[in-house]
Amino acid sequence: MNETKTYTGTVVQNPLEGVKTEETSLTTTKEPELTEISLSQLADLGFIAPVASAAVLRAAFDSRQKMIAAILDPRDFMYTVPYVEQGRPKQQVCQTLEEARKWSEKYGTEWKANPKKSGVVKIAVALGITAERMKTSGLPDVPDASYAYCVYKATHTKSGAWAEGVGWCDKVERGGRSTHDLIAMADTRAYCRAVLRLAGLGDVSADEIIAGDMITTGGSPDGIAIVDAPQKRISQPLPPLDDVDVMTAARTWASEISQRAPASRYADAAAQDRGNWPMVRAKARRGDVTSAQGLGRNGLRWSGNASDGPEYEGFYVDNSPVSPEDMERVDTAAAAATSATKPAAQPQTQSAPQTQAARPQTQPQTNGGPSHDQLPAVISDAQKVKLTELLIKKLGTKDKAIAWLKESFSIDSTAKMPPSAYEDALRKLNAINGGE
Repeated sequence: MNETKTYTGTVVQNPLEGVKTEETSLTTTKEPELTEISLSQLADLGFIAPVASAAVLRAAFDSRQKMIAAILDPRDFMYTVPYVEQGRPKQQVCQTLEEARKWSEKYGTEWKANPKKSGVVKIAVALGITAERMKTSGLPDVPDASYAYCVYKATHTKSGAWAEGVGWCDKVERGGRSTHDLIAMADTRAYCRAVLRLAGLGDVSADEIIAGDMITTGGSPDGIAIVDAPQKRISQPLPPLDDVDVMTAARTWASEISQRAPASRYADAAAQDRGNWPMVRAKARRGDVTSAQGLGRNGLRWSGNASDGPEYEGFYVDNSPVSPEDMERVDTAAAAATSATKPAAQPQTQSAPQTQAARPQTQPQTNGGPSHDQLPAVISDAQKVKLTELLIKKLGTKDKAIAWLKESFSIDSTAKMPPSAYEDALRKLNAINGGE
């Protein structure tokens, strides 16, 4: 509202005639002071307005901070104390708050608490956040890679808001640790970053604190031992590949795998190391037949990441000592002898000593279960895939492919195709529709 004020002053009209004084009025206008403005007015002026007033936002952040502090346990944090040594920034990693306080006093800096994976999971549940792995590269998809890369997408269920987190870990950073450690670290980093970014908590999570020059793991004040992560136990050496129990387990795995449909023989790459499968794979590699059978029935590969337990360092299991090529060489003779299309060759099945002589390297297997000579004669995995693809290409449907196999070779699956009939099957299929 405008204000009007009257001022009285002296007006000099002519210095020679004297001074004449008169009263004059001067009106001044004063704009009201702008003490506050509404959020809608800010938006109208072109500003990016906050979603609520400062007071409401302060109360909301304070409430959320109290909620997170209430649900997280001290064990859900890793503590760090930053300091500078010879001009280089470093940070001391502590497992407890008491340790962090001692280091903070020693260096004269403030300690920080960063949530571990257990804390981030609690935050996600409390805020209604779900996280999904979107992409991986390197390990485990590429067994000989030296790194693991992972991307997670965190989504707020109620609002649909989302954020991505990237996790990366390589052998140089982790001091040459096992491939399982690299994969797990990259996955954890991506998950934590996505959730914390969406939650708006900022800073880094405990799993982002990497080992190396940035971290001191040496001595500690007052005899307190401080390390960057618990050290895992080293597993006992693996038995040799020609061990009787190992060979028996490998044959069991190969037999189970061969009975699965070629198109879905192996589970997807992400499932190969999920859950307890690394521990099952480790048991199979040590000669446990039941574990080997479980791997095969569920489409898990013999080779892959393995672990003797959460407290042990992981390790990698190489290819099975009983390869598809080994099975093919052993079973070719049996196929020729026992196949329904070759009845005259059946007497050869009694000549076990001759078969063993042809493959002296399989002798140890005779004491650990059924020998290779007793396994069904089948083509190799690569041949099964090639034959299956050609069947679908030439005949169009799975039902037609099965019908063709039954009519032509008295079998209902490429998994039962004897090596002696493989080339004949390819020729017949290529002849359909004029060949390729």
